[in-house]
Amino acid sequence: MTTDAVTTDAVEPGSRRVAIVRCRDVYELQVRREADAFTEAGCDVDVIMLAGTGGEAGVTEVDGVRVHRLVGAKSRGSKLQYFADYGSFLARVARLLHREGARRPFDLVQINTMPDFLVLATLLERRRGTKVTVFFKEPTPELGYTIYGSNLVRRALLASERLASRLAHASFTVTPELRQTYIDRGSNGERVHVVLNGTDLRHFGGGRVEPRRDPDRFVAICHGTIEHRYGHDVMLEAIRLVRDRVPNVQLRIIGTGDYVDEVKRQIDAHDLADHVVFLGWLELEEVVAEVAGADVGIVAQLSSPYSNLVHTNKMFEYIMLGVPCIASRLHSVSKAFDDTQVEFYAADDAAALADSLERLATDPARRAELVENARKAYEAGYEWADQKQVLVRESLALLR
Repeated sequence: MTTDAVTTDAVEPGSRRVAIVRCRDVYELQVRREADAFTEAGCDVDVIMLAGTGGEAGVTEVDGVRVHRLVGAKSRGSKLQYFADYGSFLARVARLLHREGARRPFDLVQINTMPDFLVLATLLERRRGTKVTVFFKEPTPELGYTIYGSNLVRRALLASERLASRLAHASFTVTPELRQTYIDRGSNGERVHVVLNGTDLRHFGGGRVEPRRDPDRFVAICHGTIEHRYGHDVMLEAIRLVRDRVPNVQLRIIGTGDYVDEVKRQIDAHDLADHVVFLGWLELEEVVAEVAGADVGIVAQLSSPYSNLVHTNKMFEYIMLGVPCIASRLHSVSKAFDDTQVEFYAADDAAALADSLERLATDPARRAELVENARKAYEAGYEWADQKQVLVRESLALLR
């Protein structure tokens, strides 16, 4: 049973001050839902983030949350550039926390990784008695190795992760398997909590957006960051293999990222323009309209030490919007859902994905079964209404 408001350990309005720090230049849905959860619990909430390229630094209010935008953007470049950008953001966050804390101390600062070492920005506030939590959004040592293939990078990120775990009064992460990974690496299990990537429906259309359907096409959708590790090349090859068997198939890709140019090159190289549409970056309402109107949603993460430990937001968004989900069979996802709820295919196997697309294109009853069973599982404990209870309860417990 779920509720829409956080009732556990609620506090009087204004009696607790909470800051959430995230090194991104977009006020992400995941940060918004966390900020709103604390606001609903009666806390005063500040979010600290980047202004972005061409963005204006300053403070705005969004749904009762003070959003501080600092000069700068999250760049994409070499490892040294990443480190320099993260270090610069860390220093500016530390200054802002100290300045704001002098005016009115923070009771709690939540660091949303990456990077894990961003927790160092809270050192001065800890001396004031501020409690610090770290929300590990992904296993950075495994992600670093997946991207760079370097054991040196992995060891450096592992040291950063351990530092964050030691400095935090409590931590949160996104799957039970990732929680166990942190425990195996030395974290105190009593201080590590799981908050799944549930989506707050209010932030993802709230049922108000009209689905954008194409009755003449069997539409597969994939939205989000476009990086090699998310399997876009596998999706494109699957479309090439299945287009003769399902002539009306169309893959619609939404998002931006480092792999965009390669995606466009492959579309041209394999003559896929009639079956693949690259939409790029869209406003949120347009994303919701596209996703809600699709026949299936695809989560094609490649198998790696990183991907087998996490879920993706998009998977929960497909389920929430009643879109059957096709996903590569990875460890954490297959622990959370079974074959009656998600159409799994062998990870990294384009032919297997093509077979799944053909199966669902020709079997509406199977699509309906997946939607119904996945929604039942989602409503039985995966919804954000359930997950935010854990986040707020365990965070505010530190303040007692």
